[in-house]
Amino acid sequence: MYKISQRVKFPLSINKGTPNQRFRRADKIMKNFSIDFINEINKKDEISVDSVKKSLLNSMPYKNISFDIKPISPEDFEYCEAYIERMNKKGKINKYEINLPLTDKMKILKNKVQITDLIHELWHMTEMVNNPKMIARYSSIDDSLSDKVEVFFDRYLYNWAYPSNKEIRRANKGLNKFLKAYDNDTKINLLQMFRYDLQGEDNAERAVFNNYTKFHSNKKKFHPLYERKIKLLNQKLKEVLIEQREVLKDKFGKNQ
Repeated sequence: MYKISQRVKFPLSINKGTPNQRFRRADKIMKNFSIDFINEINKKDEISVDSVKKSLLNSMPYKNISFDIKPISPEDFEYCEAYIERMNKKGKINKYEINLPLTDKMKILKNKVQITDLIHELWHMTEMVNNPKMIARYSSIDDSLSDKVEVFFDRYLYNWAYPSNKEIRRANKGLNKFLKAYDNDTKINLLQMFRYDLQGEDNAERAVFNNYTKFHSNKKKFHPLYERKIKLLNQKLKEVLIEQREVLKDKFGKNQ
């Protein structure tokens, strides 16, 4: 999941435009990164961390924001994440980091897992930079709710393979139970956050496929993992929005 500090704000000059325009902007960053970095990976399957950092900075158009790769001890490593670190009291974002399982002495990315993790998390980073609504939604929830959301997401929504019918039914049941505790406004926010997450996971894996997997395997077509769960979230969101409109009609009159 995306991890975003509270009260984070991004100037509209950085991420203005329609959703499609922002997506294309993120995709362009990945393509620029590909020119500097991914083509070299496809040739030799190893690259220095310093080269990664240089390519990352060269591909990012935001010169007032720093991007870094943070080594995490392989023994302590659980999963990669791209996250925003809020650096000042005004909530201005000026630093992104990608966690990778690297020791301080390790200077080379030289296996498939490290490389695909890097590309995956780089996509999350570029997507966050270009999606102010996503940042606003995530920064609007407090830490206690954020912890519950993360536990629920990992248990019911995240998956490593295409979900079975049984898993979809389990996700539906879990979602109904989880949402019962919240009012409609919170439900809408949570459902849209979950949708951002799952769409982001598919988008990140598509970036991995387009820039690495198809050059190193027999797999020739990308198959998104989360279409069915996104469809489930869209249906739940539709139901809550209809319910909320009825509440507003009763409260303010039939013209709402």
